[in-house]
Amino acid sequence: MGLLRSIIKLCLLIIIFGLVTGCGNGQPGANGVNDGKSQEGDASAGSKAIADAWFVKMNEAAQKGDTVQIHIKDLGEYREEDRQHMAKWFFKSGAAEIGPDGRFEPDKTITRGEFVAWMFGYFNDVLSPVPPEAPVYVDVRPGHKYYAIIQRLGTDGCLPVDEDKKFRPDDYITREEAAFITKYYTRDPVVIKDIKDDSYVDFEKTLFTNYFDGDQIDPHYRTAVFLSDFEIGHALGEIRSFCPKRQLTRGQAALWLSRIIPVHKYYN
Repeated sequence: MGLLRSIIKLCLLIIIFGLVTGCGNGQPGANGVNDGKSQEGDASAGSKAIADAWFVKMNEAAQKGDTVQIHIKDLGEYREEDRQHMAKWFFKSGAAEIGPDGRFEPDKTITRGEFVAWMFGYFNDVLSPVPPEAPVYVDVRPGHKYYAIIQRLGTDGCLPVDEDKKFRPDDYITREEAAFITKYYTRDPVVIKDIKDDSYVDFEKTLFTNYFDGDQIDPHYRTAVFLSDFEIGHALGEIRSFCPKRQLTRGQAALWLSRIIPVHKYYN
């Protein structure tokens, strides 16, 4: 009886050994397989994973003229049309930071500094400008993440410089500020003229007609808001409330910028 048990155990061991050596972790003939991943898969996963792979695929699709597919995980609440627009015009620039897990965090508010960094990278396809020799903003110090971008743009006249020479890079940007900064950055002559000679063009009637809360828009920003509305339709949506003091979210900022660039590429 004991001899029979030994024979049975030996047979089972031989069978198991044959299955293991012949399958390669469940894949017939798969030599060089390690934990179910090929060496090529390990190498690609070691580079920046989801975000990089997504950008490569998106850029290839854009070059071919194909419809770009969004693979960011948390843009579900946006319309498909808006997601495609953001992908085609904004995300492929690489200006926005996307987490390694593929999350964009569209509902998170965005600071003035980050918005300017996005805008700069988006329009110029350059993410690391040379810092100026003589910085203009007193509250943007060398250790700040966006020091080079903000100081460079301020020195070059692409961002407004107030009398106190403060930019407030870590304050959350409002919707009316976003309109003003983007119009100033794109060097709209009407906006620049209004700021320099302090003679604001009267767009109040149109703004008050388009938006229930048009009278709440700071007079300093009304020209820029009007021009943004004229270019891209109702700014940040089709509702008739602009909510000028409301903080801009990352998703809204991406959509805002993606609507502006086609207009300027068309006219330039």
